[in-house]
Amino acid sequence: MSLEQVEAVLLAARDRPTFALQLAQAPAILTGYDLTPAERQALVDFDVAALEDMGVAKDLVGAASVIGRPR
Repeated sequence: MSLEQVEAVLLAARDRPTFALQLAQAPAILTGYDLTPAERQALVDFDVAALEDMGVAKDLVGAASVIGRPR
């Protein structure tokens, strides 16, 4: 598992609205991250429960809610 990579994606989604929108529209943007298939799917599906199960920091789990939503 590459928890640091998952958290890096969530930080980017939280801090860069354009990245969050691109992630929802074109998940291929994740190719630069070292993610397992399950991690990639949790991010693409905005699966908060799966992210929590992976051990993602609580303050970052909420960042999944901004993926795909224009701000």
